[in-house]
Amino acid sequence: MKKKILIASVFVLTIFFISRNLIQTAPDPVKINNSMKKDKGENIEKTTLNKNSAKKNELFTQEELNNTAHFIKSMKNEYTKLQFENDFHTLVLQSYHQNNNIAQIFKNIILDNNFALELSKEDQAYARVFAIQGLKEIALKYDKEPLLQTMQELSSYLQNKTVLAKGEQADLEDLLRGYLSISDPINIEENIELHLAKMGFNKDMKNREIYDIYDQTLYFFLVEKLGREKAKELLGKFLDT
Repeated sequence: MKKKILIASVFVLTIFFISRNLIQTAPDPVKINNSMKKDKGENIEKTTLNKNSAKKNELFTQEELNNTAHFIKSMKNEYTKLQFENDFHTLVLQSYHQNNNIAQIFKNIILDNNFALELSKEDQAYARVFAIQGLKEIALKYDKEPLLQTMQELSSYLQNKTVLAKGEQADLEDLLRGYLSISDPINIEENIELHLAKMGFNKDMKNREIYDIYDQTLYFFLVEKLGREKAKELLGKFLDT
């Protein structure tokens, strides 16, 4: 009898300790919920940060992106060579002829820093220079629209900023110069208001820094092509010189 009582006591104590251990080591529902909320919040934040670039990546095949990244890296390696401009001209037109989506990739490089960084990593600065040069070459030989759209959209975006970053200012200046370099000066003289509109300029823009970029870029181009007096006369109708 005593032996049975002893066995029963041991059994009860064993159940007690096992139950207590389970209760102490059971996951805290509140902590799990908080952890899930934290992870969900981090995922939402990461998704938001990359959403625009992700959408743009979906517009292109991985092969198109890889080919453009390879093009940028190849041109970087050739950049200091004497024949760079000829090689660039030939290769960018060959690439466009094979797949004209490269023009839209160039456009996105200029308009989306995250896209440019994901595509070209540490070569992002080269990517932006080559993208603008590529858009100019494509405009001269095939299609001006990608260049015009990039110029107009960048200008519209920058007009809403209080202060421009140095790279943004340089991008807009290079796009404007690129467009002017492939345009007929006489046609610009005769249709300057139309060309200003194509370049994304409007008289009502409030950002003086953007206004001055248009003013100076156009002025120096017209002085070189038409002379100082004609440049002042033309821009005096639309811009403060």
